[in-house]
Amino acid sequence: MLRRLLLALMVAWGSSAIAAELPPKIVLKVGSATTSSWDLIARTVQTHMVKHLPGNPEIVVETVDSGRGMQLARQLATTEPTDGSVAAFSSMSIIHGYVTDRSTFDFSV
Repeated sequence: MLRRLLLALMVAWGSSAIAAELPPKIVLKVGSATTSSWDLIARTVQTHMVKHLPGNPEIVVETVDSGRGMQLARQLATTEPTDGSVAAFSSMSIIHGYVTDRSTFDFSV
């Protein structure tokens, strides 16, 4: 499971982002509570990703515990930078919610 998550993260960042210089600090945001399983997975990934990314950037885990990840999704869509300095972990409830009720997904600024 952890290997799949690491592979998915590396593919998500893409070869162009890894080939370019990464920011010195990457914020890994988690769309759940501090003691949740997603938080534990993100912190485990954090300790291993630092060793494998070029330049050994600092990776900081932050939790956004509101709306089962909806607040995190809104932040990523509207206010977070798109330079690769912010990544996210969240549960599948965001995808489920988007499929079942799109009216709750307003990402306008």
